[in-house]
Amino acid sequence: MSEDKIKAVCFDMFWTLVDPRTELEHFEYAPLCLTPEEWGRANWNDKTGKQRGNGKLGTPEAIMDRVFASLPQSITPGMRERAIEGKKNRMRKALTEIDAEILNCLKELKERGLKIGLISNADAFDDMYWNESPLKQYFDDAIFSYRVRLLKPDRRIYRLSLKNLGVTAKEAVFVGDGGSDELHGAKRTGMKTVWTEYLHKWDENTRVNIEKYADLRIDSFKELAEYFRKN
Repeated sequence: MSEDKIKAVCFDMFWTLVDPRTELEHFEYAPLCLTPEEWGRANWNDKTGKQRGNGKLGTPEAIMDRVFASLPQSITPGMRERAIEGKKNRMRKALTEIDAEILNCLKELKERGLKIGLISNADAFDDMYWNESPLKQYFDDAIFSYRVRLLKPDRRIYRLSLKNLGVTAKEAVFVGDGGSDELHGAKRTGMKTVWTEYLHKWDENTRVNIEKYADLRIDSFKELAEYFRKN
């Protein structure tokens, strides 16, 4: 990474700072009598996924009702309620139980006077418990895509974060796991990039593509804290 003075660090959320606790997804699909594969197809098809992230499905209920409507079987009110509650509980756990190493790193960066921002491709479920999260205290700005109607890797969402933090692209670092082509988007915006594999590793082909846009790769947040100690 270059020696430009860094004034801000922007983070992705899921698989970077937050483990989405996918092992708890059965509380969402089991009440609907679906297999994990059936749930995945209904929940994460391209059209529904994009509309969740860009705010066209702007409430948790709208998201789930769109998913339910795509299923071949009818959903009773009780099944609907249990599935929605399962999703909410998973998100609560994900946002409130944060790895200590990550929190320690954020605390150190904050004490060093760095501005800290969040840029997350997120839907209306994903930020429900942000105000309860131990992460929030460290952030000067948090952007959730469904609220601003922009999705990574669109350069406008990075520029919005930089504007909110009061820094230029050359003064900022973006840290992410590399999903949604986010490092490429940050790089095109002019930001330095850090690729973290602390919470998640992609398949080898995906990793090769992500690596092209990473100025630095880290396996732990201790490495990120150490980088800023030296710079």
